[in-house]
Amino acid sequence: TFTPLQDGLYNFDCYGFNTQAALWQAASCSALLSGGGNLLAANDDGSTTQTFGAYLQNVCLLQGQTYFLQVDGYNGAEGPLTVNITFAGQPPAPTITCPANIVQSAGFTGCSTYVNVPLPVVNSLCSNYTLSNNYTNLPNASALYTAGITVVTYSVTSGANTNTCSFSVTVTNPQPPVVSCQNIAVTLSASGTASITPSAVFAAFD
Repeated sequence: TFTPLQDGLYNFDCYGFNTQAALWQAASCSALLSGGGNLLAANDDGSTTQTFGAYLQNVCLLQGQTYFLQVDGYNGAEGPLTVNITFAGQPPAPTITCPANIVQSAGFTGCSTYVNVPLPVVNSLCSNYTLSNNYTNLPNASALYTAGITVVTYSVTSGANTNTCSFSVTVTNPQPPVVSCQNIAVTLSASGTASITPSAVFAAFD
């Protein structure tokens, strides 16, 4: 078993004889043996240290998680085994592609509408990335949007690396504003002037 001291990429060089190697994630050894494991990486003959040795390269692992390394001899091969585990650094920033710009009508119910926003497409070497947006502060940007243009920016972070993308949500209001005016009477001052406010003229507006 191997338990990393920090998140990141790791290399496993398994040599000494003709080896095949696989790295598994499982809740326990018994769970792995009963078929409850998740295969993370496997290799045969990739070692640069010795011909026919196995080499697992740039496997993304999490701090504190226990992983199970399986090493077999090809075609029954056996002998002294050496396993070198090295930290290869932080994973590269994930790539992210935002959905296309969205235009949606608010209809005649008001000046806002609920918009279903597709999730962005994320490609990451590690599965433990975080995704959020600046509108809902959640992975999902679906929410109530008011009339006008809202720019939504998604951020994806893996380790110390972050990438972003942006798109716009435009909510249109097809209902023209309604204005109702009213007649008013004013009294002129001695100099022949008077002052009125908009609310004195507009009886109602929307």
